[in-house]
Amino acid sequence: MTHRTDTAQLRANPARRPLAATAALAALTLLLAAAAACGDPPASPATAEPEASPEPTPEAQPEGAPEAEPEPEPEEPPACPEVEGPQPEARSEMMGVFDTSRQQLVFFGGDDGESVQCSASPHPIGGLWVYDNRCAAFTEHPVIDGPGDRARGVAVLDTARDRMLVFGGRFRVGRSGPYTLYNEVWALNLASMSWELLQTSGEAPSPRVNTVAAYNPDKDEMVVFGGNTSNNGANFIPQNDVWILDLATNAWRQLNTSNVKPSKRLFHASALDAENNLLYVYGGGDEQAFVGPFFGDLWQLNVTTGVWTELHPGGNGAPLHRIFSSLAFDKASGDVILFAGHDDAAVGNQNDTWRFDVQARQWIEIIPPEAVNTPANAFCDFPPDFTLPSLDAPDRRSAHLSALDDVRGELLVFGGKTDCGLIDDVWAFDLQRDSWLQLKPSTQGEACLRGDNPERCIALCGP
Repeated sequence: MTHRTDTAQLRANPARRPLAATAALAALTLLLAAAAACGDPPASPATAEPEASPEPTPEAQPEGAPEAEPEPEPEEPPACPEVEGPQPEARSEMMGVFDTSRQQLVFFGGDDGESVQCSASPHPIGGLWVYDNRCAAFTEHPVIDGPGDRARGVAVLDTARDRMLVFGGRFRVGRSGPYTLYNEVWALNLASMSWELLQTSGEAPSPRVNTVAAYNPDKDEMVVFGGNTSNNGANFIPQNDVWILDLATNAWRQLNTSNVKPSKRLFHASALDAENNLLYVYGGGDEQAFVGPFFGDLWQLNVTTGVWTELHPGGNGAPLHRIFSSLAFDKASGDVILFAGHDDAAVGNQNDTWRFDVQARQWIEIIPPEAVNTPANAFCDFPPDFTLPSLDAPDRRSAHLSALDDVRGELLVFGGKTDCGLIDDVWAFDLQRDSWLQLKPSTQGEACLRGDNPERCIALCGP
């Protein structure tokens, strides 16, 4: 066990004032104290006491009417633990959401298979974990009567019912053979952390992995787009169908779309503008997604009318085409945020951050992508300065978990695949300041030059 870090204590303060504001407040306090020592300052419109108001007369209650119930006091959040418990094993391809009301990142399953000589070795796992954003602390919850081990599914936050929905995914026993693919829908009650398998009706989407989904509160529906329906780990069968699950009736239906639509794909990313019923879809790959080329296009689907619109084809100053990235919608600015993923150029895993101005239909670079500095010595043999690390951002990665915290205006990122294996750090991207903050450092999987002793590095992933 480890004691909470200074970063955790900083995050435990929900106000989190900027340093400049804190300094200004301290200066004002000293100034008022000095003035008080010399006598009362003259009143000003900003500081004068308001005139006393007469006490309001209580409204007459009908005879025999019950007294009004006092409003309940808001619940205090639980205190942060003095000693932190275990941290989840590093993983990728997990399914999770951000529980805004409790300020928690909730995730299930994933894959903890480490790459061997740059070749994947999949191993789907289970496990239900919560990361408390106030305390920067993890907690594991038992999975009782819930879904079995799986990876590459998708999760959405059903705000109307205070639950996380998990759809799709894959599992197999051992390191070879066909996968079992899922199209069931599981619901996790976020108050009790108990699971329920939804009994759905109607024709359902075929079992699949690497799809995208979103919860549309305006329509009380879950929207699912695309994915891979092959159970053979050596090839892909991408899709571009759109499915709707009515959460009032648990009935599936396929959405008939119009206009030119995105090509069939998997490994894509999505985000929802809930106020306008718009689903954004970015990138991904097709049957050649093992090697590329990948997609770099950005699309918009009106989930009410079924009309597709291509917002940007990729290229011309846009992010490098990629798979396994993450997307978020910033409702304050109306922009779409893109982070990381695996490109089809010379670097592979990336850590660049972009905004897409929907009105101008233009990509804006926030954190630039890393470029090759010293080429590889041989296959899977990289020098320590293969790229010069951008320390203002998380390490380069793909297949990570990201989820939006609308209260703080942050995009939280956990785990994923790096050039050095699986990583287990937590970062937050501040949507207002366009900057990254590390919440929990990694215990593995980080490039050597990002560590405490970069001068000792003789290879990308270690001294």
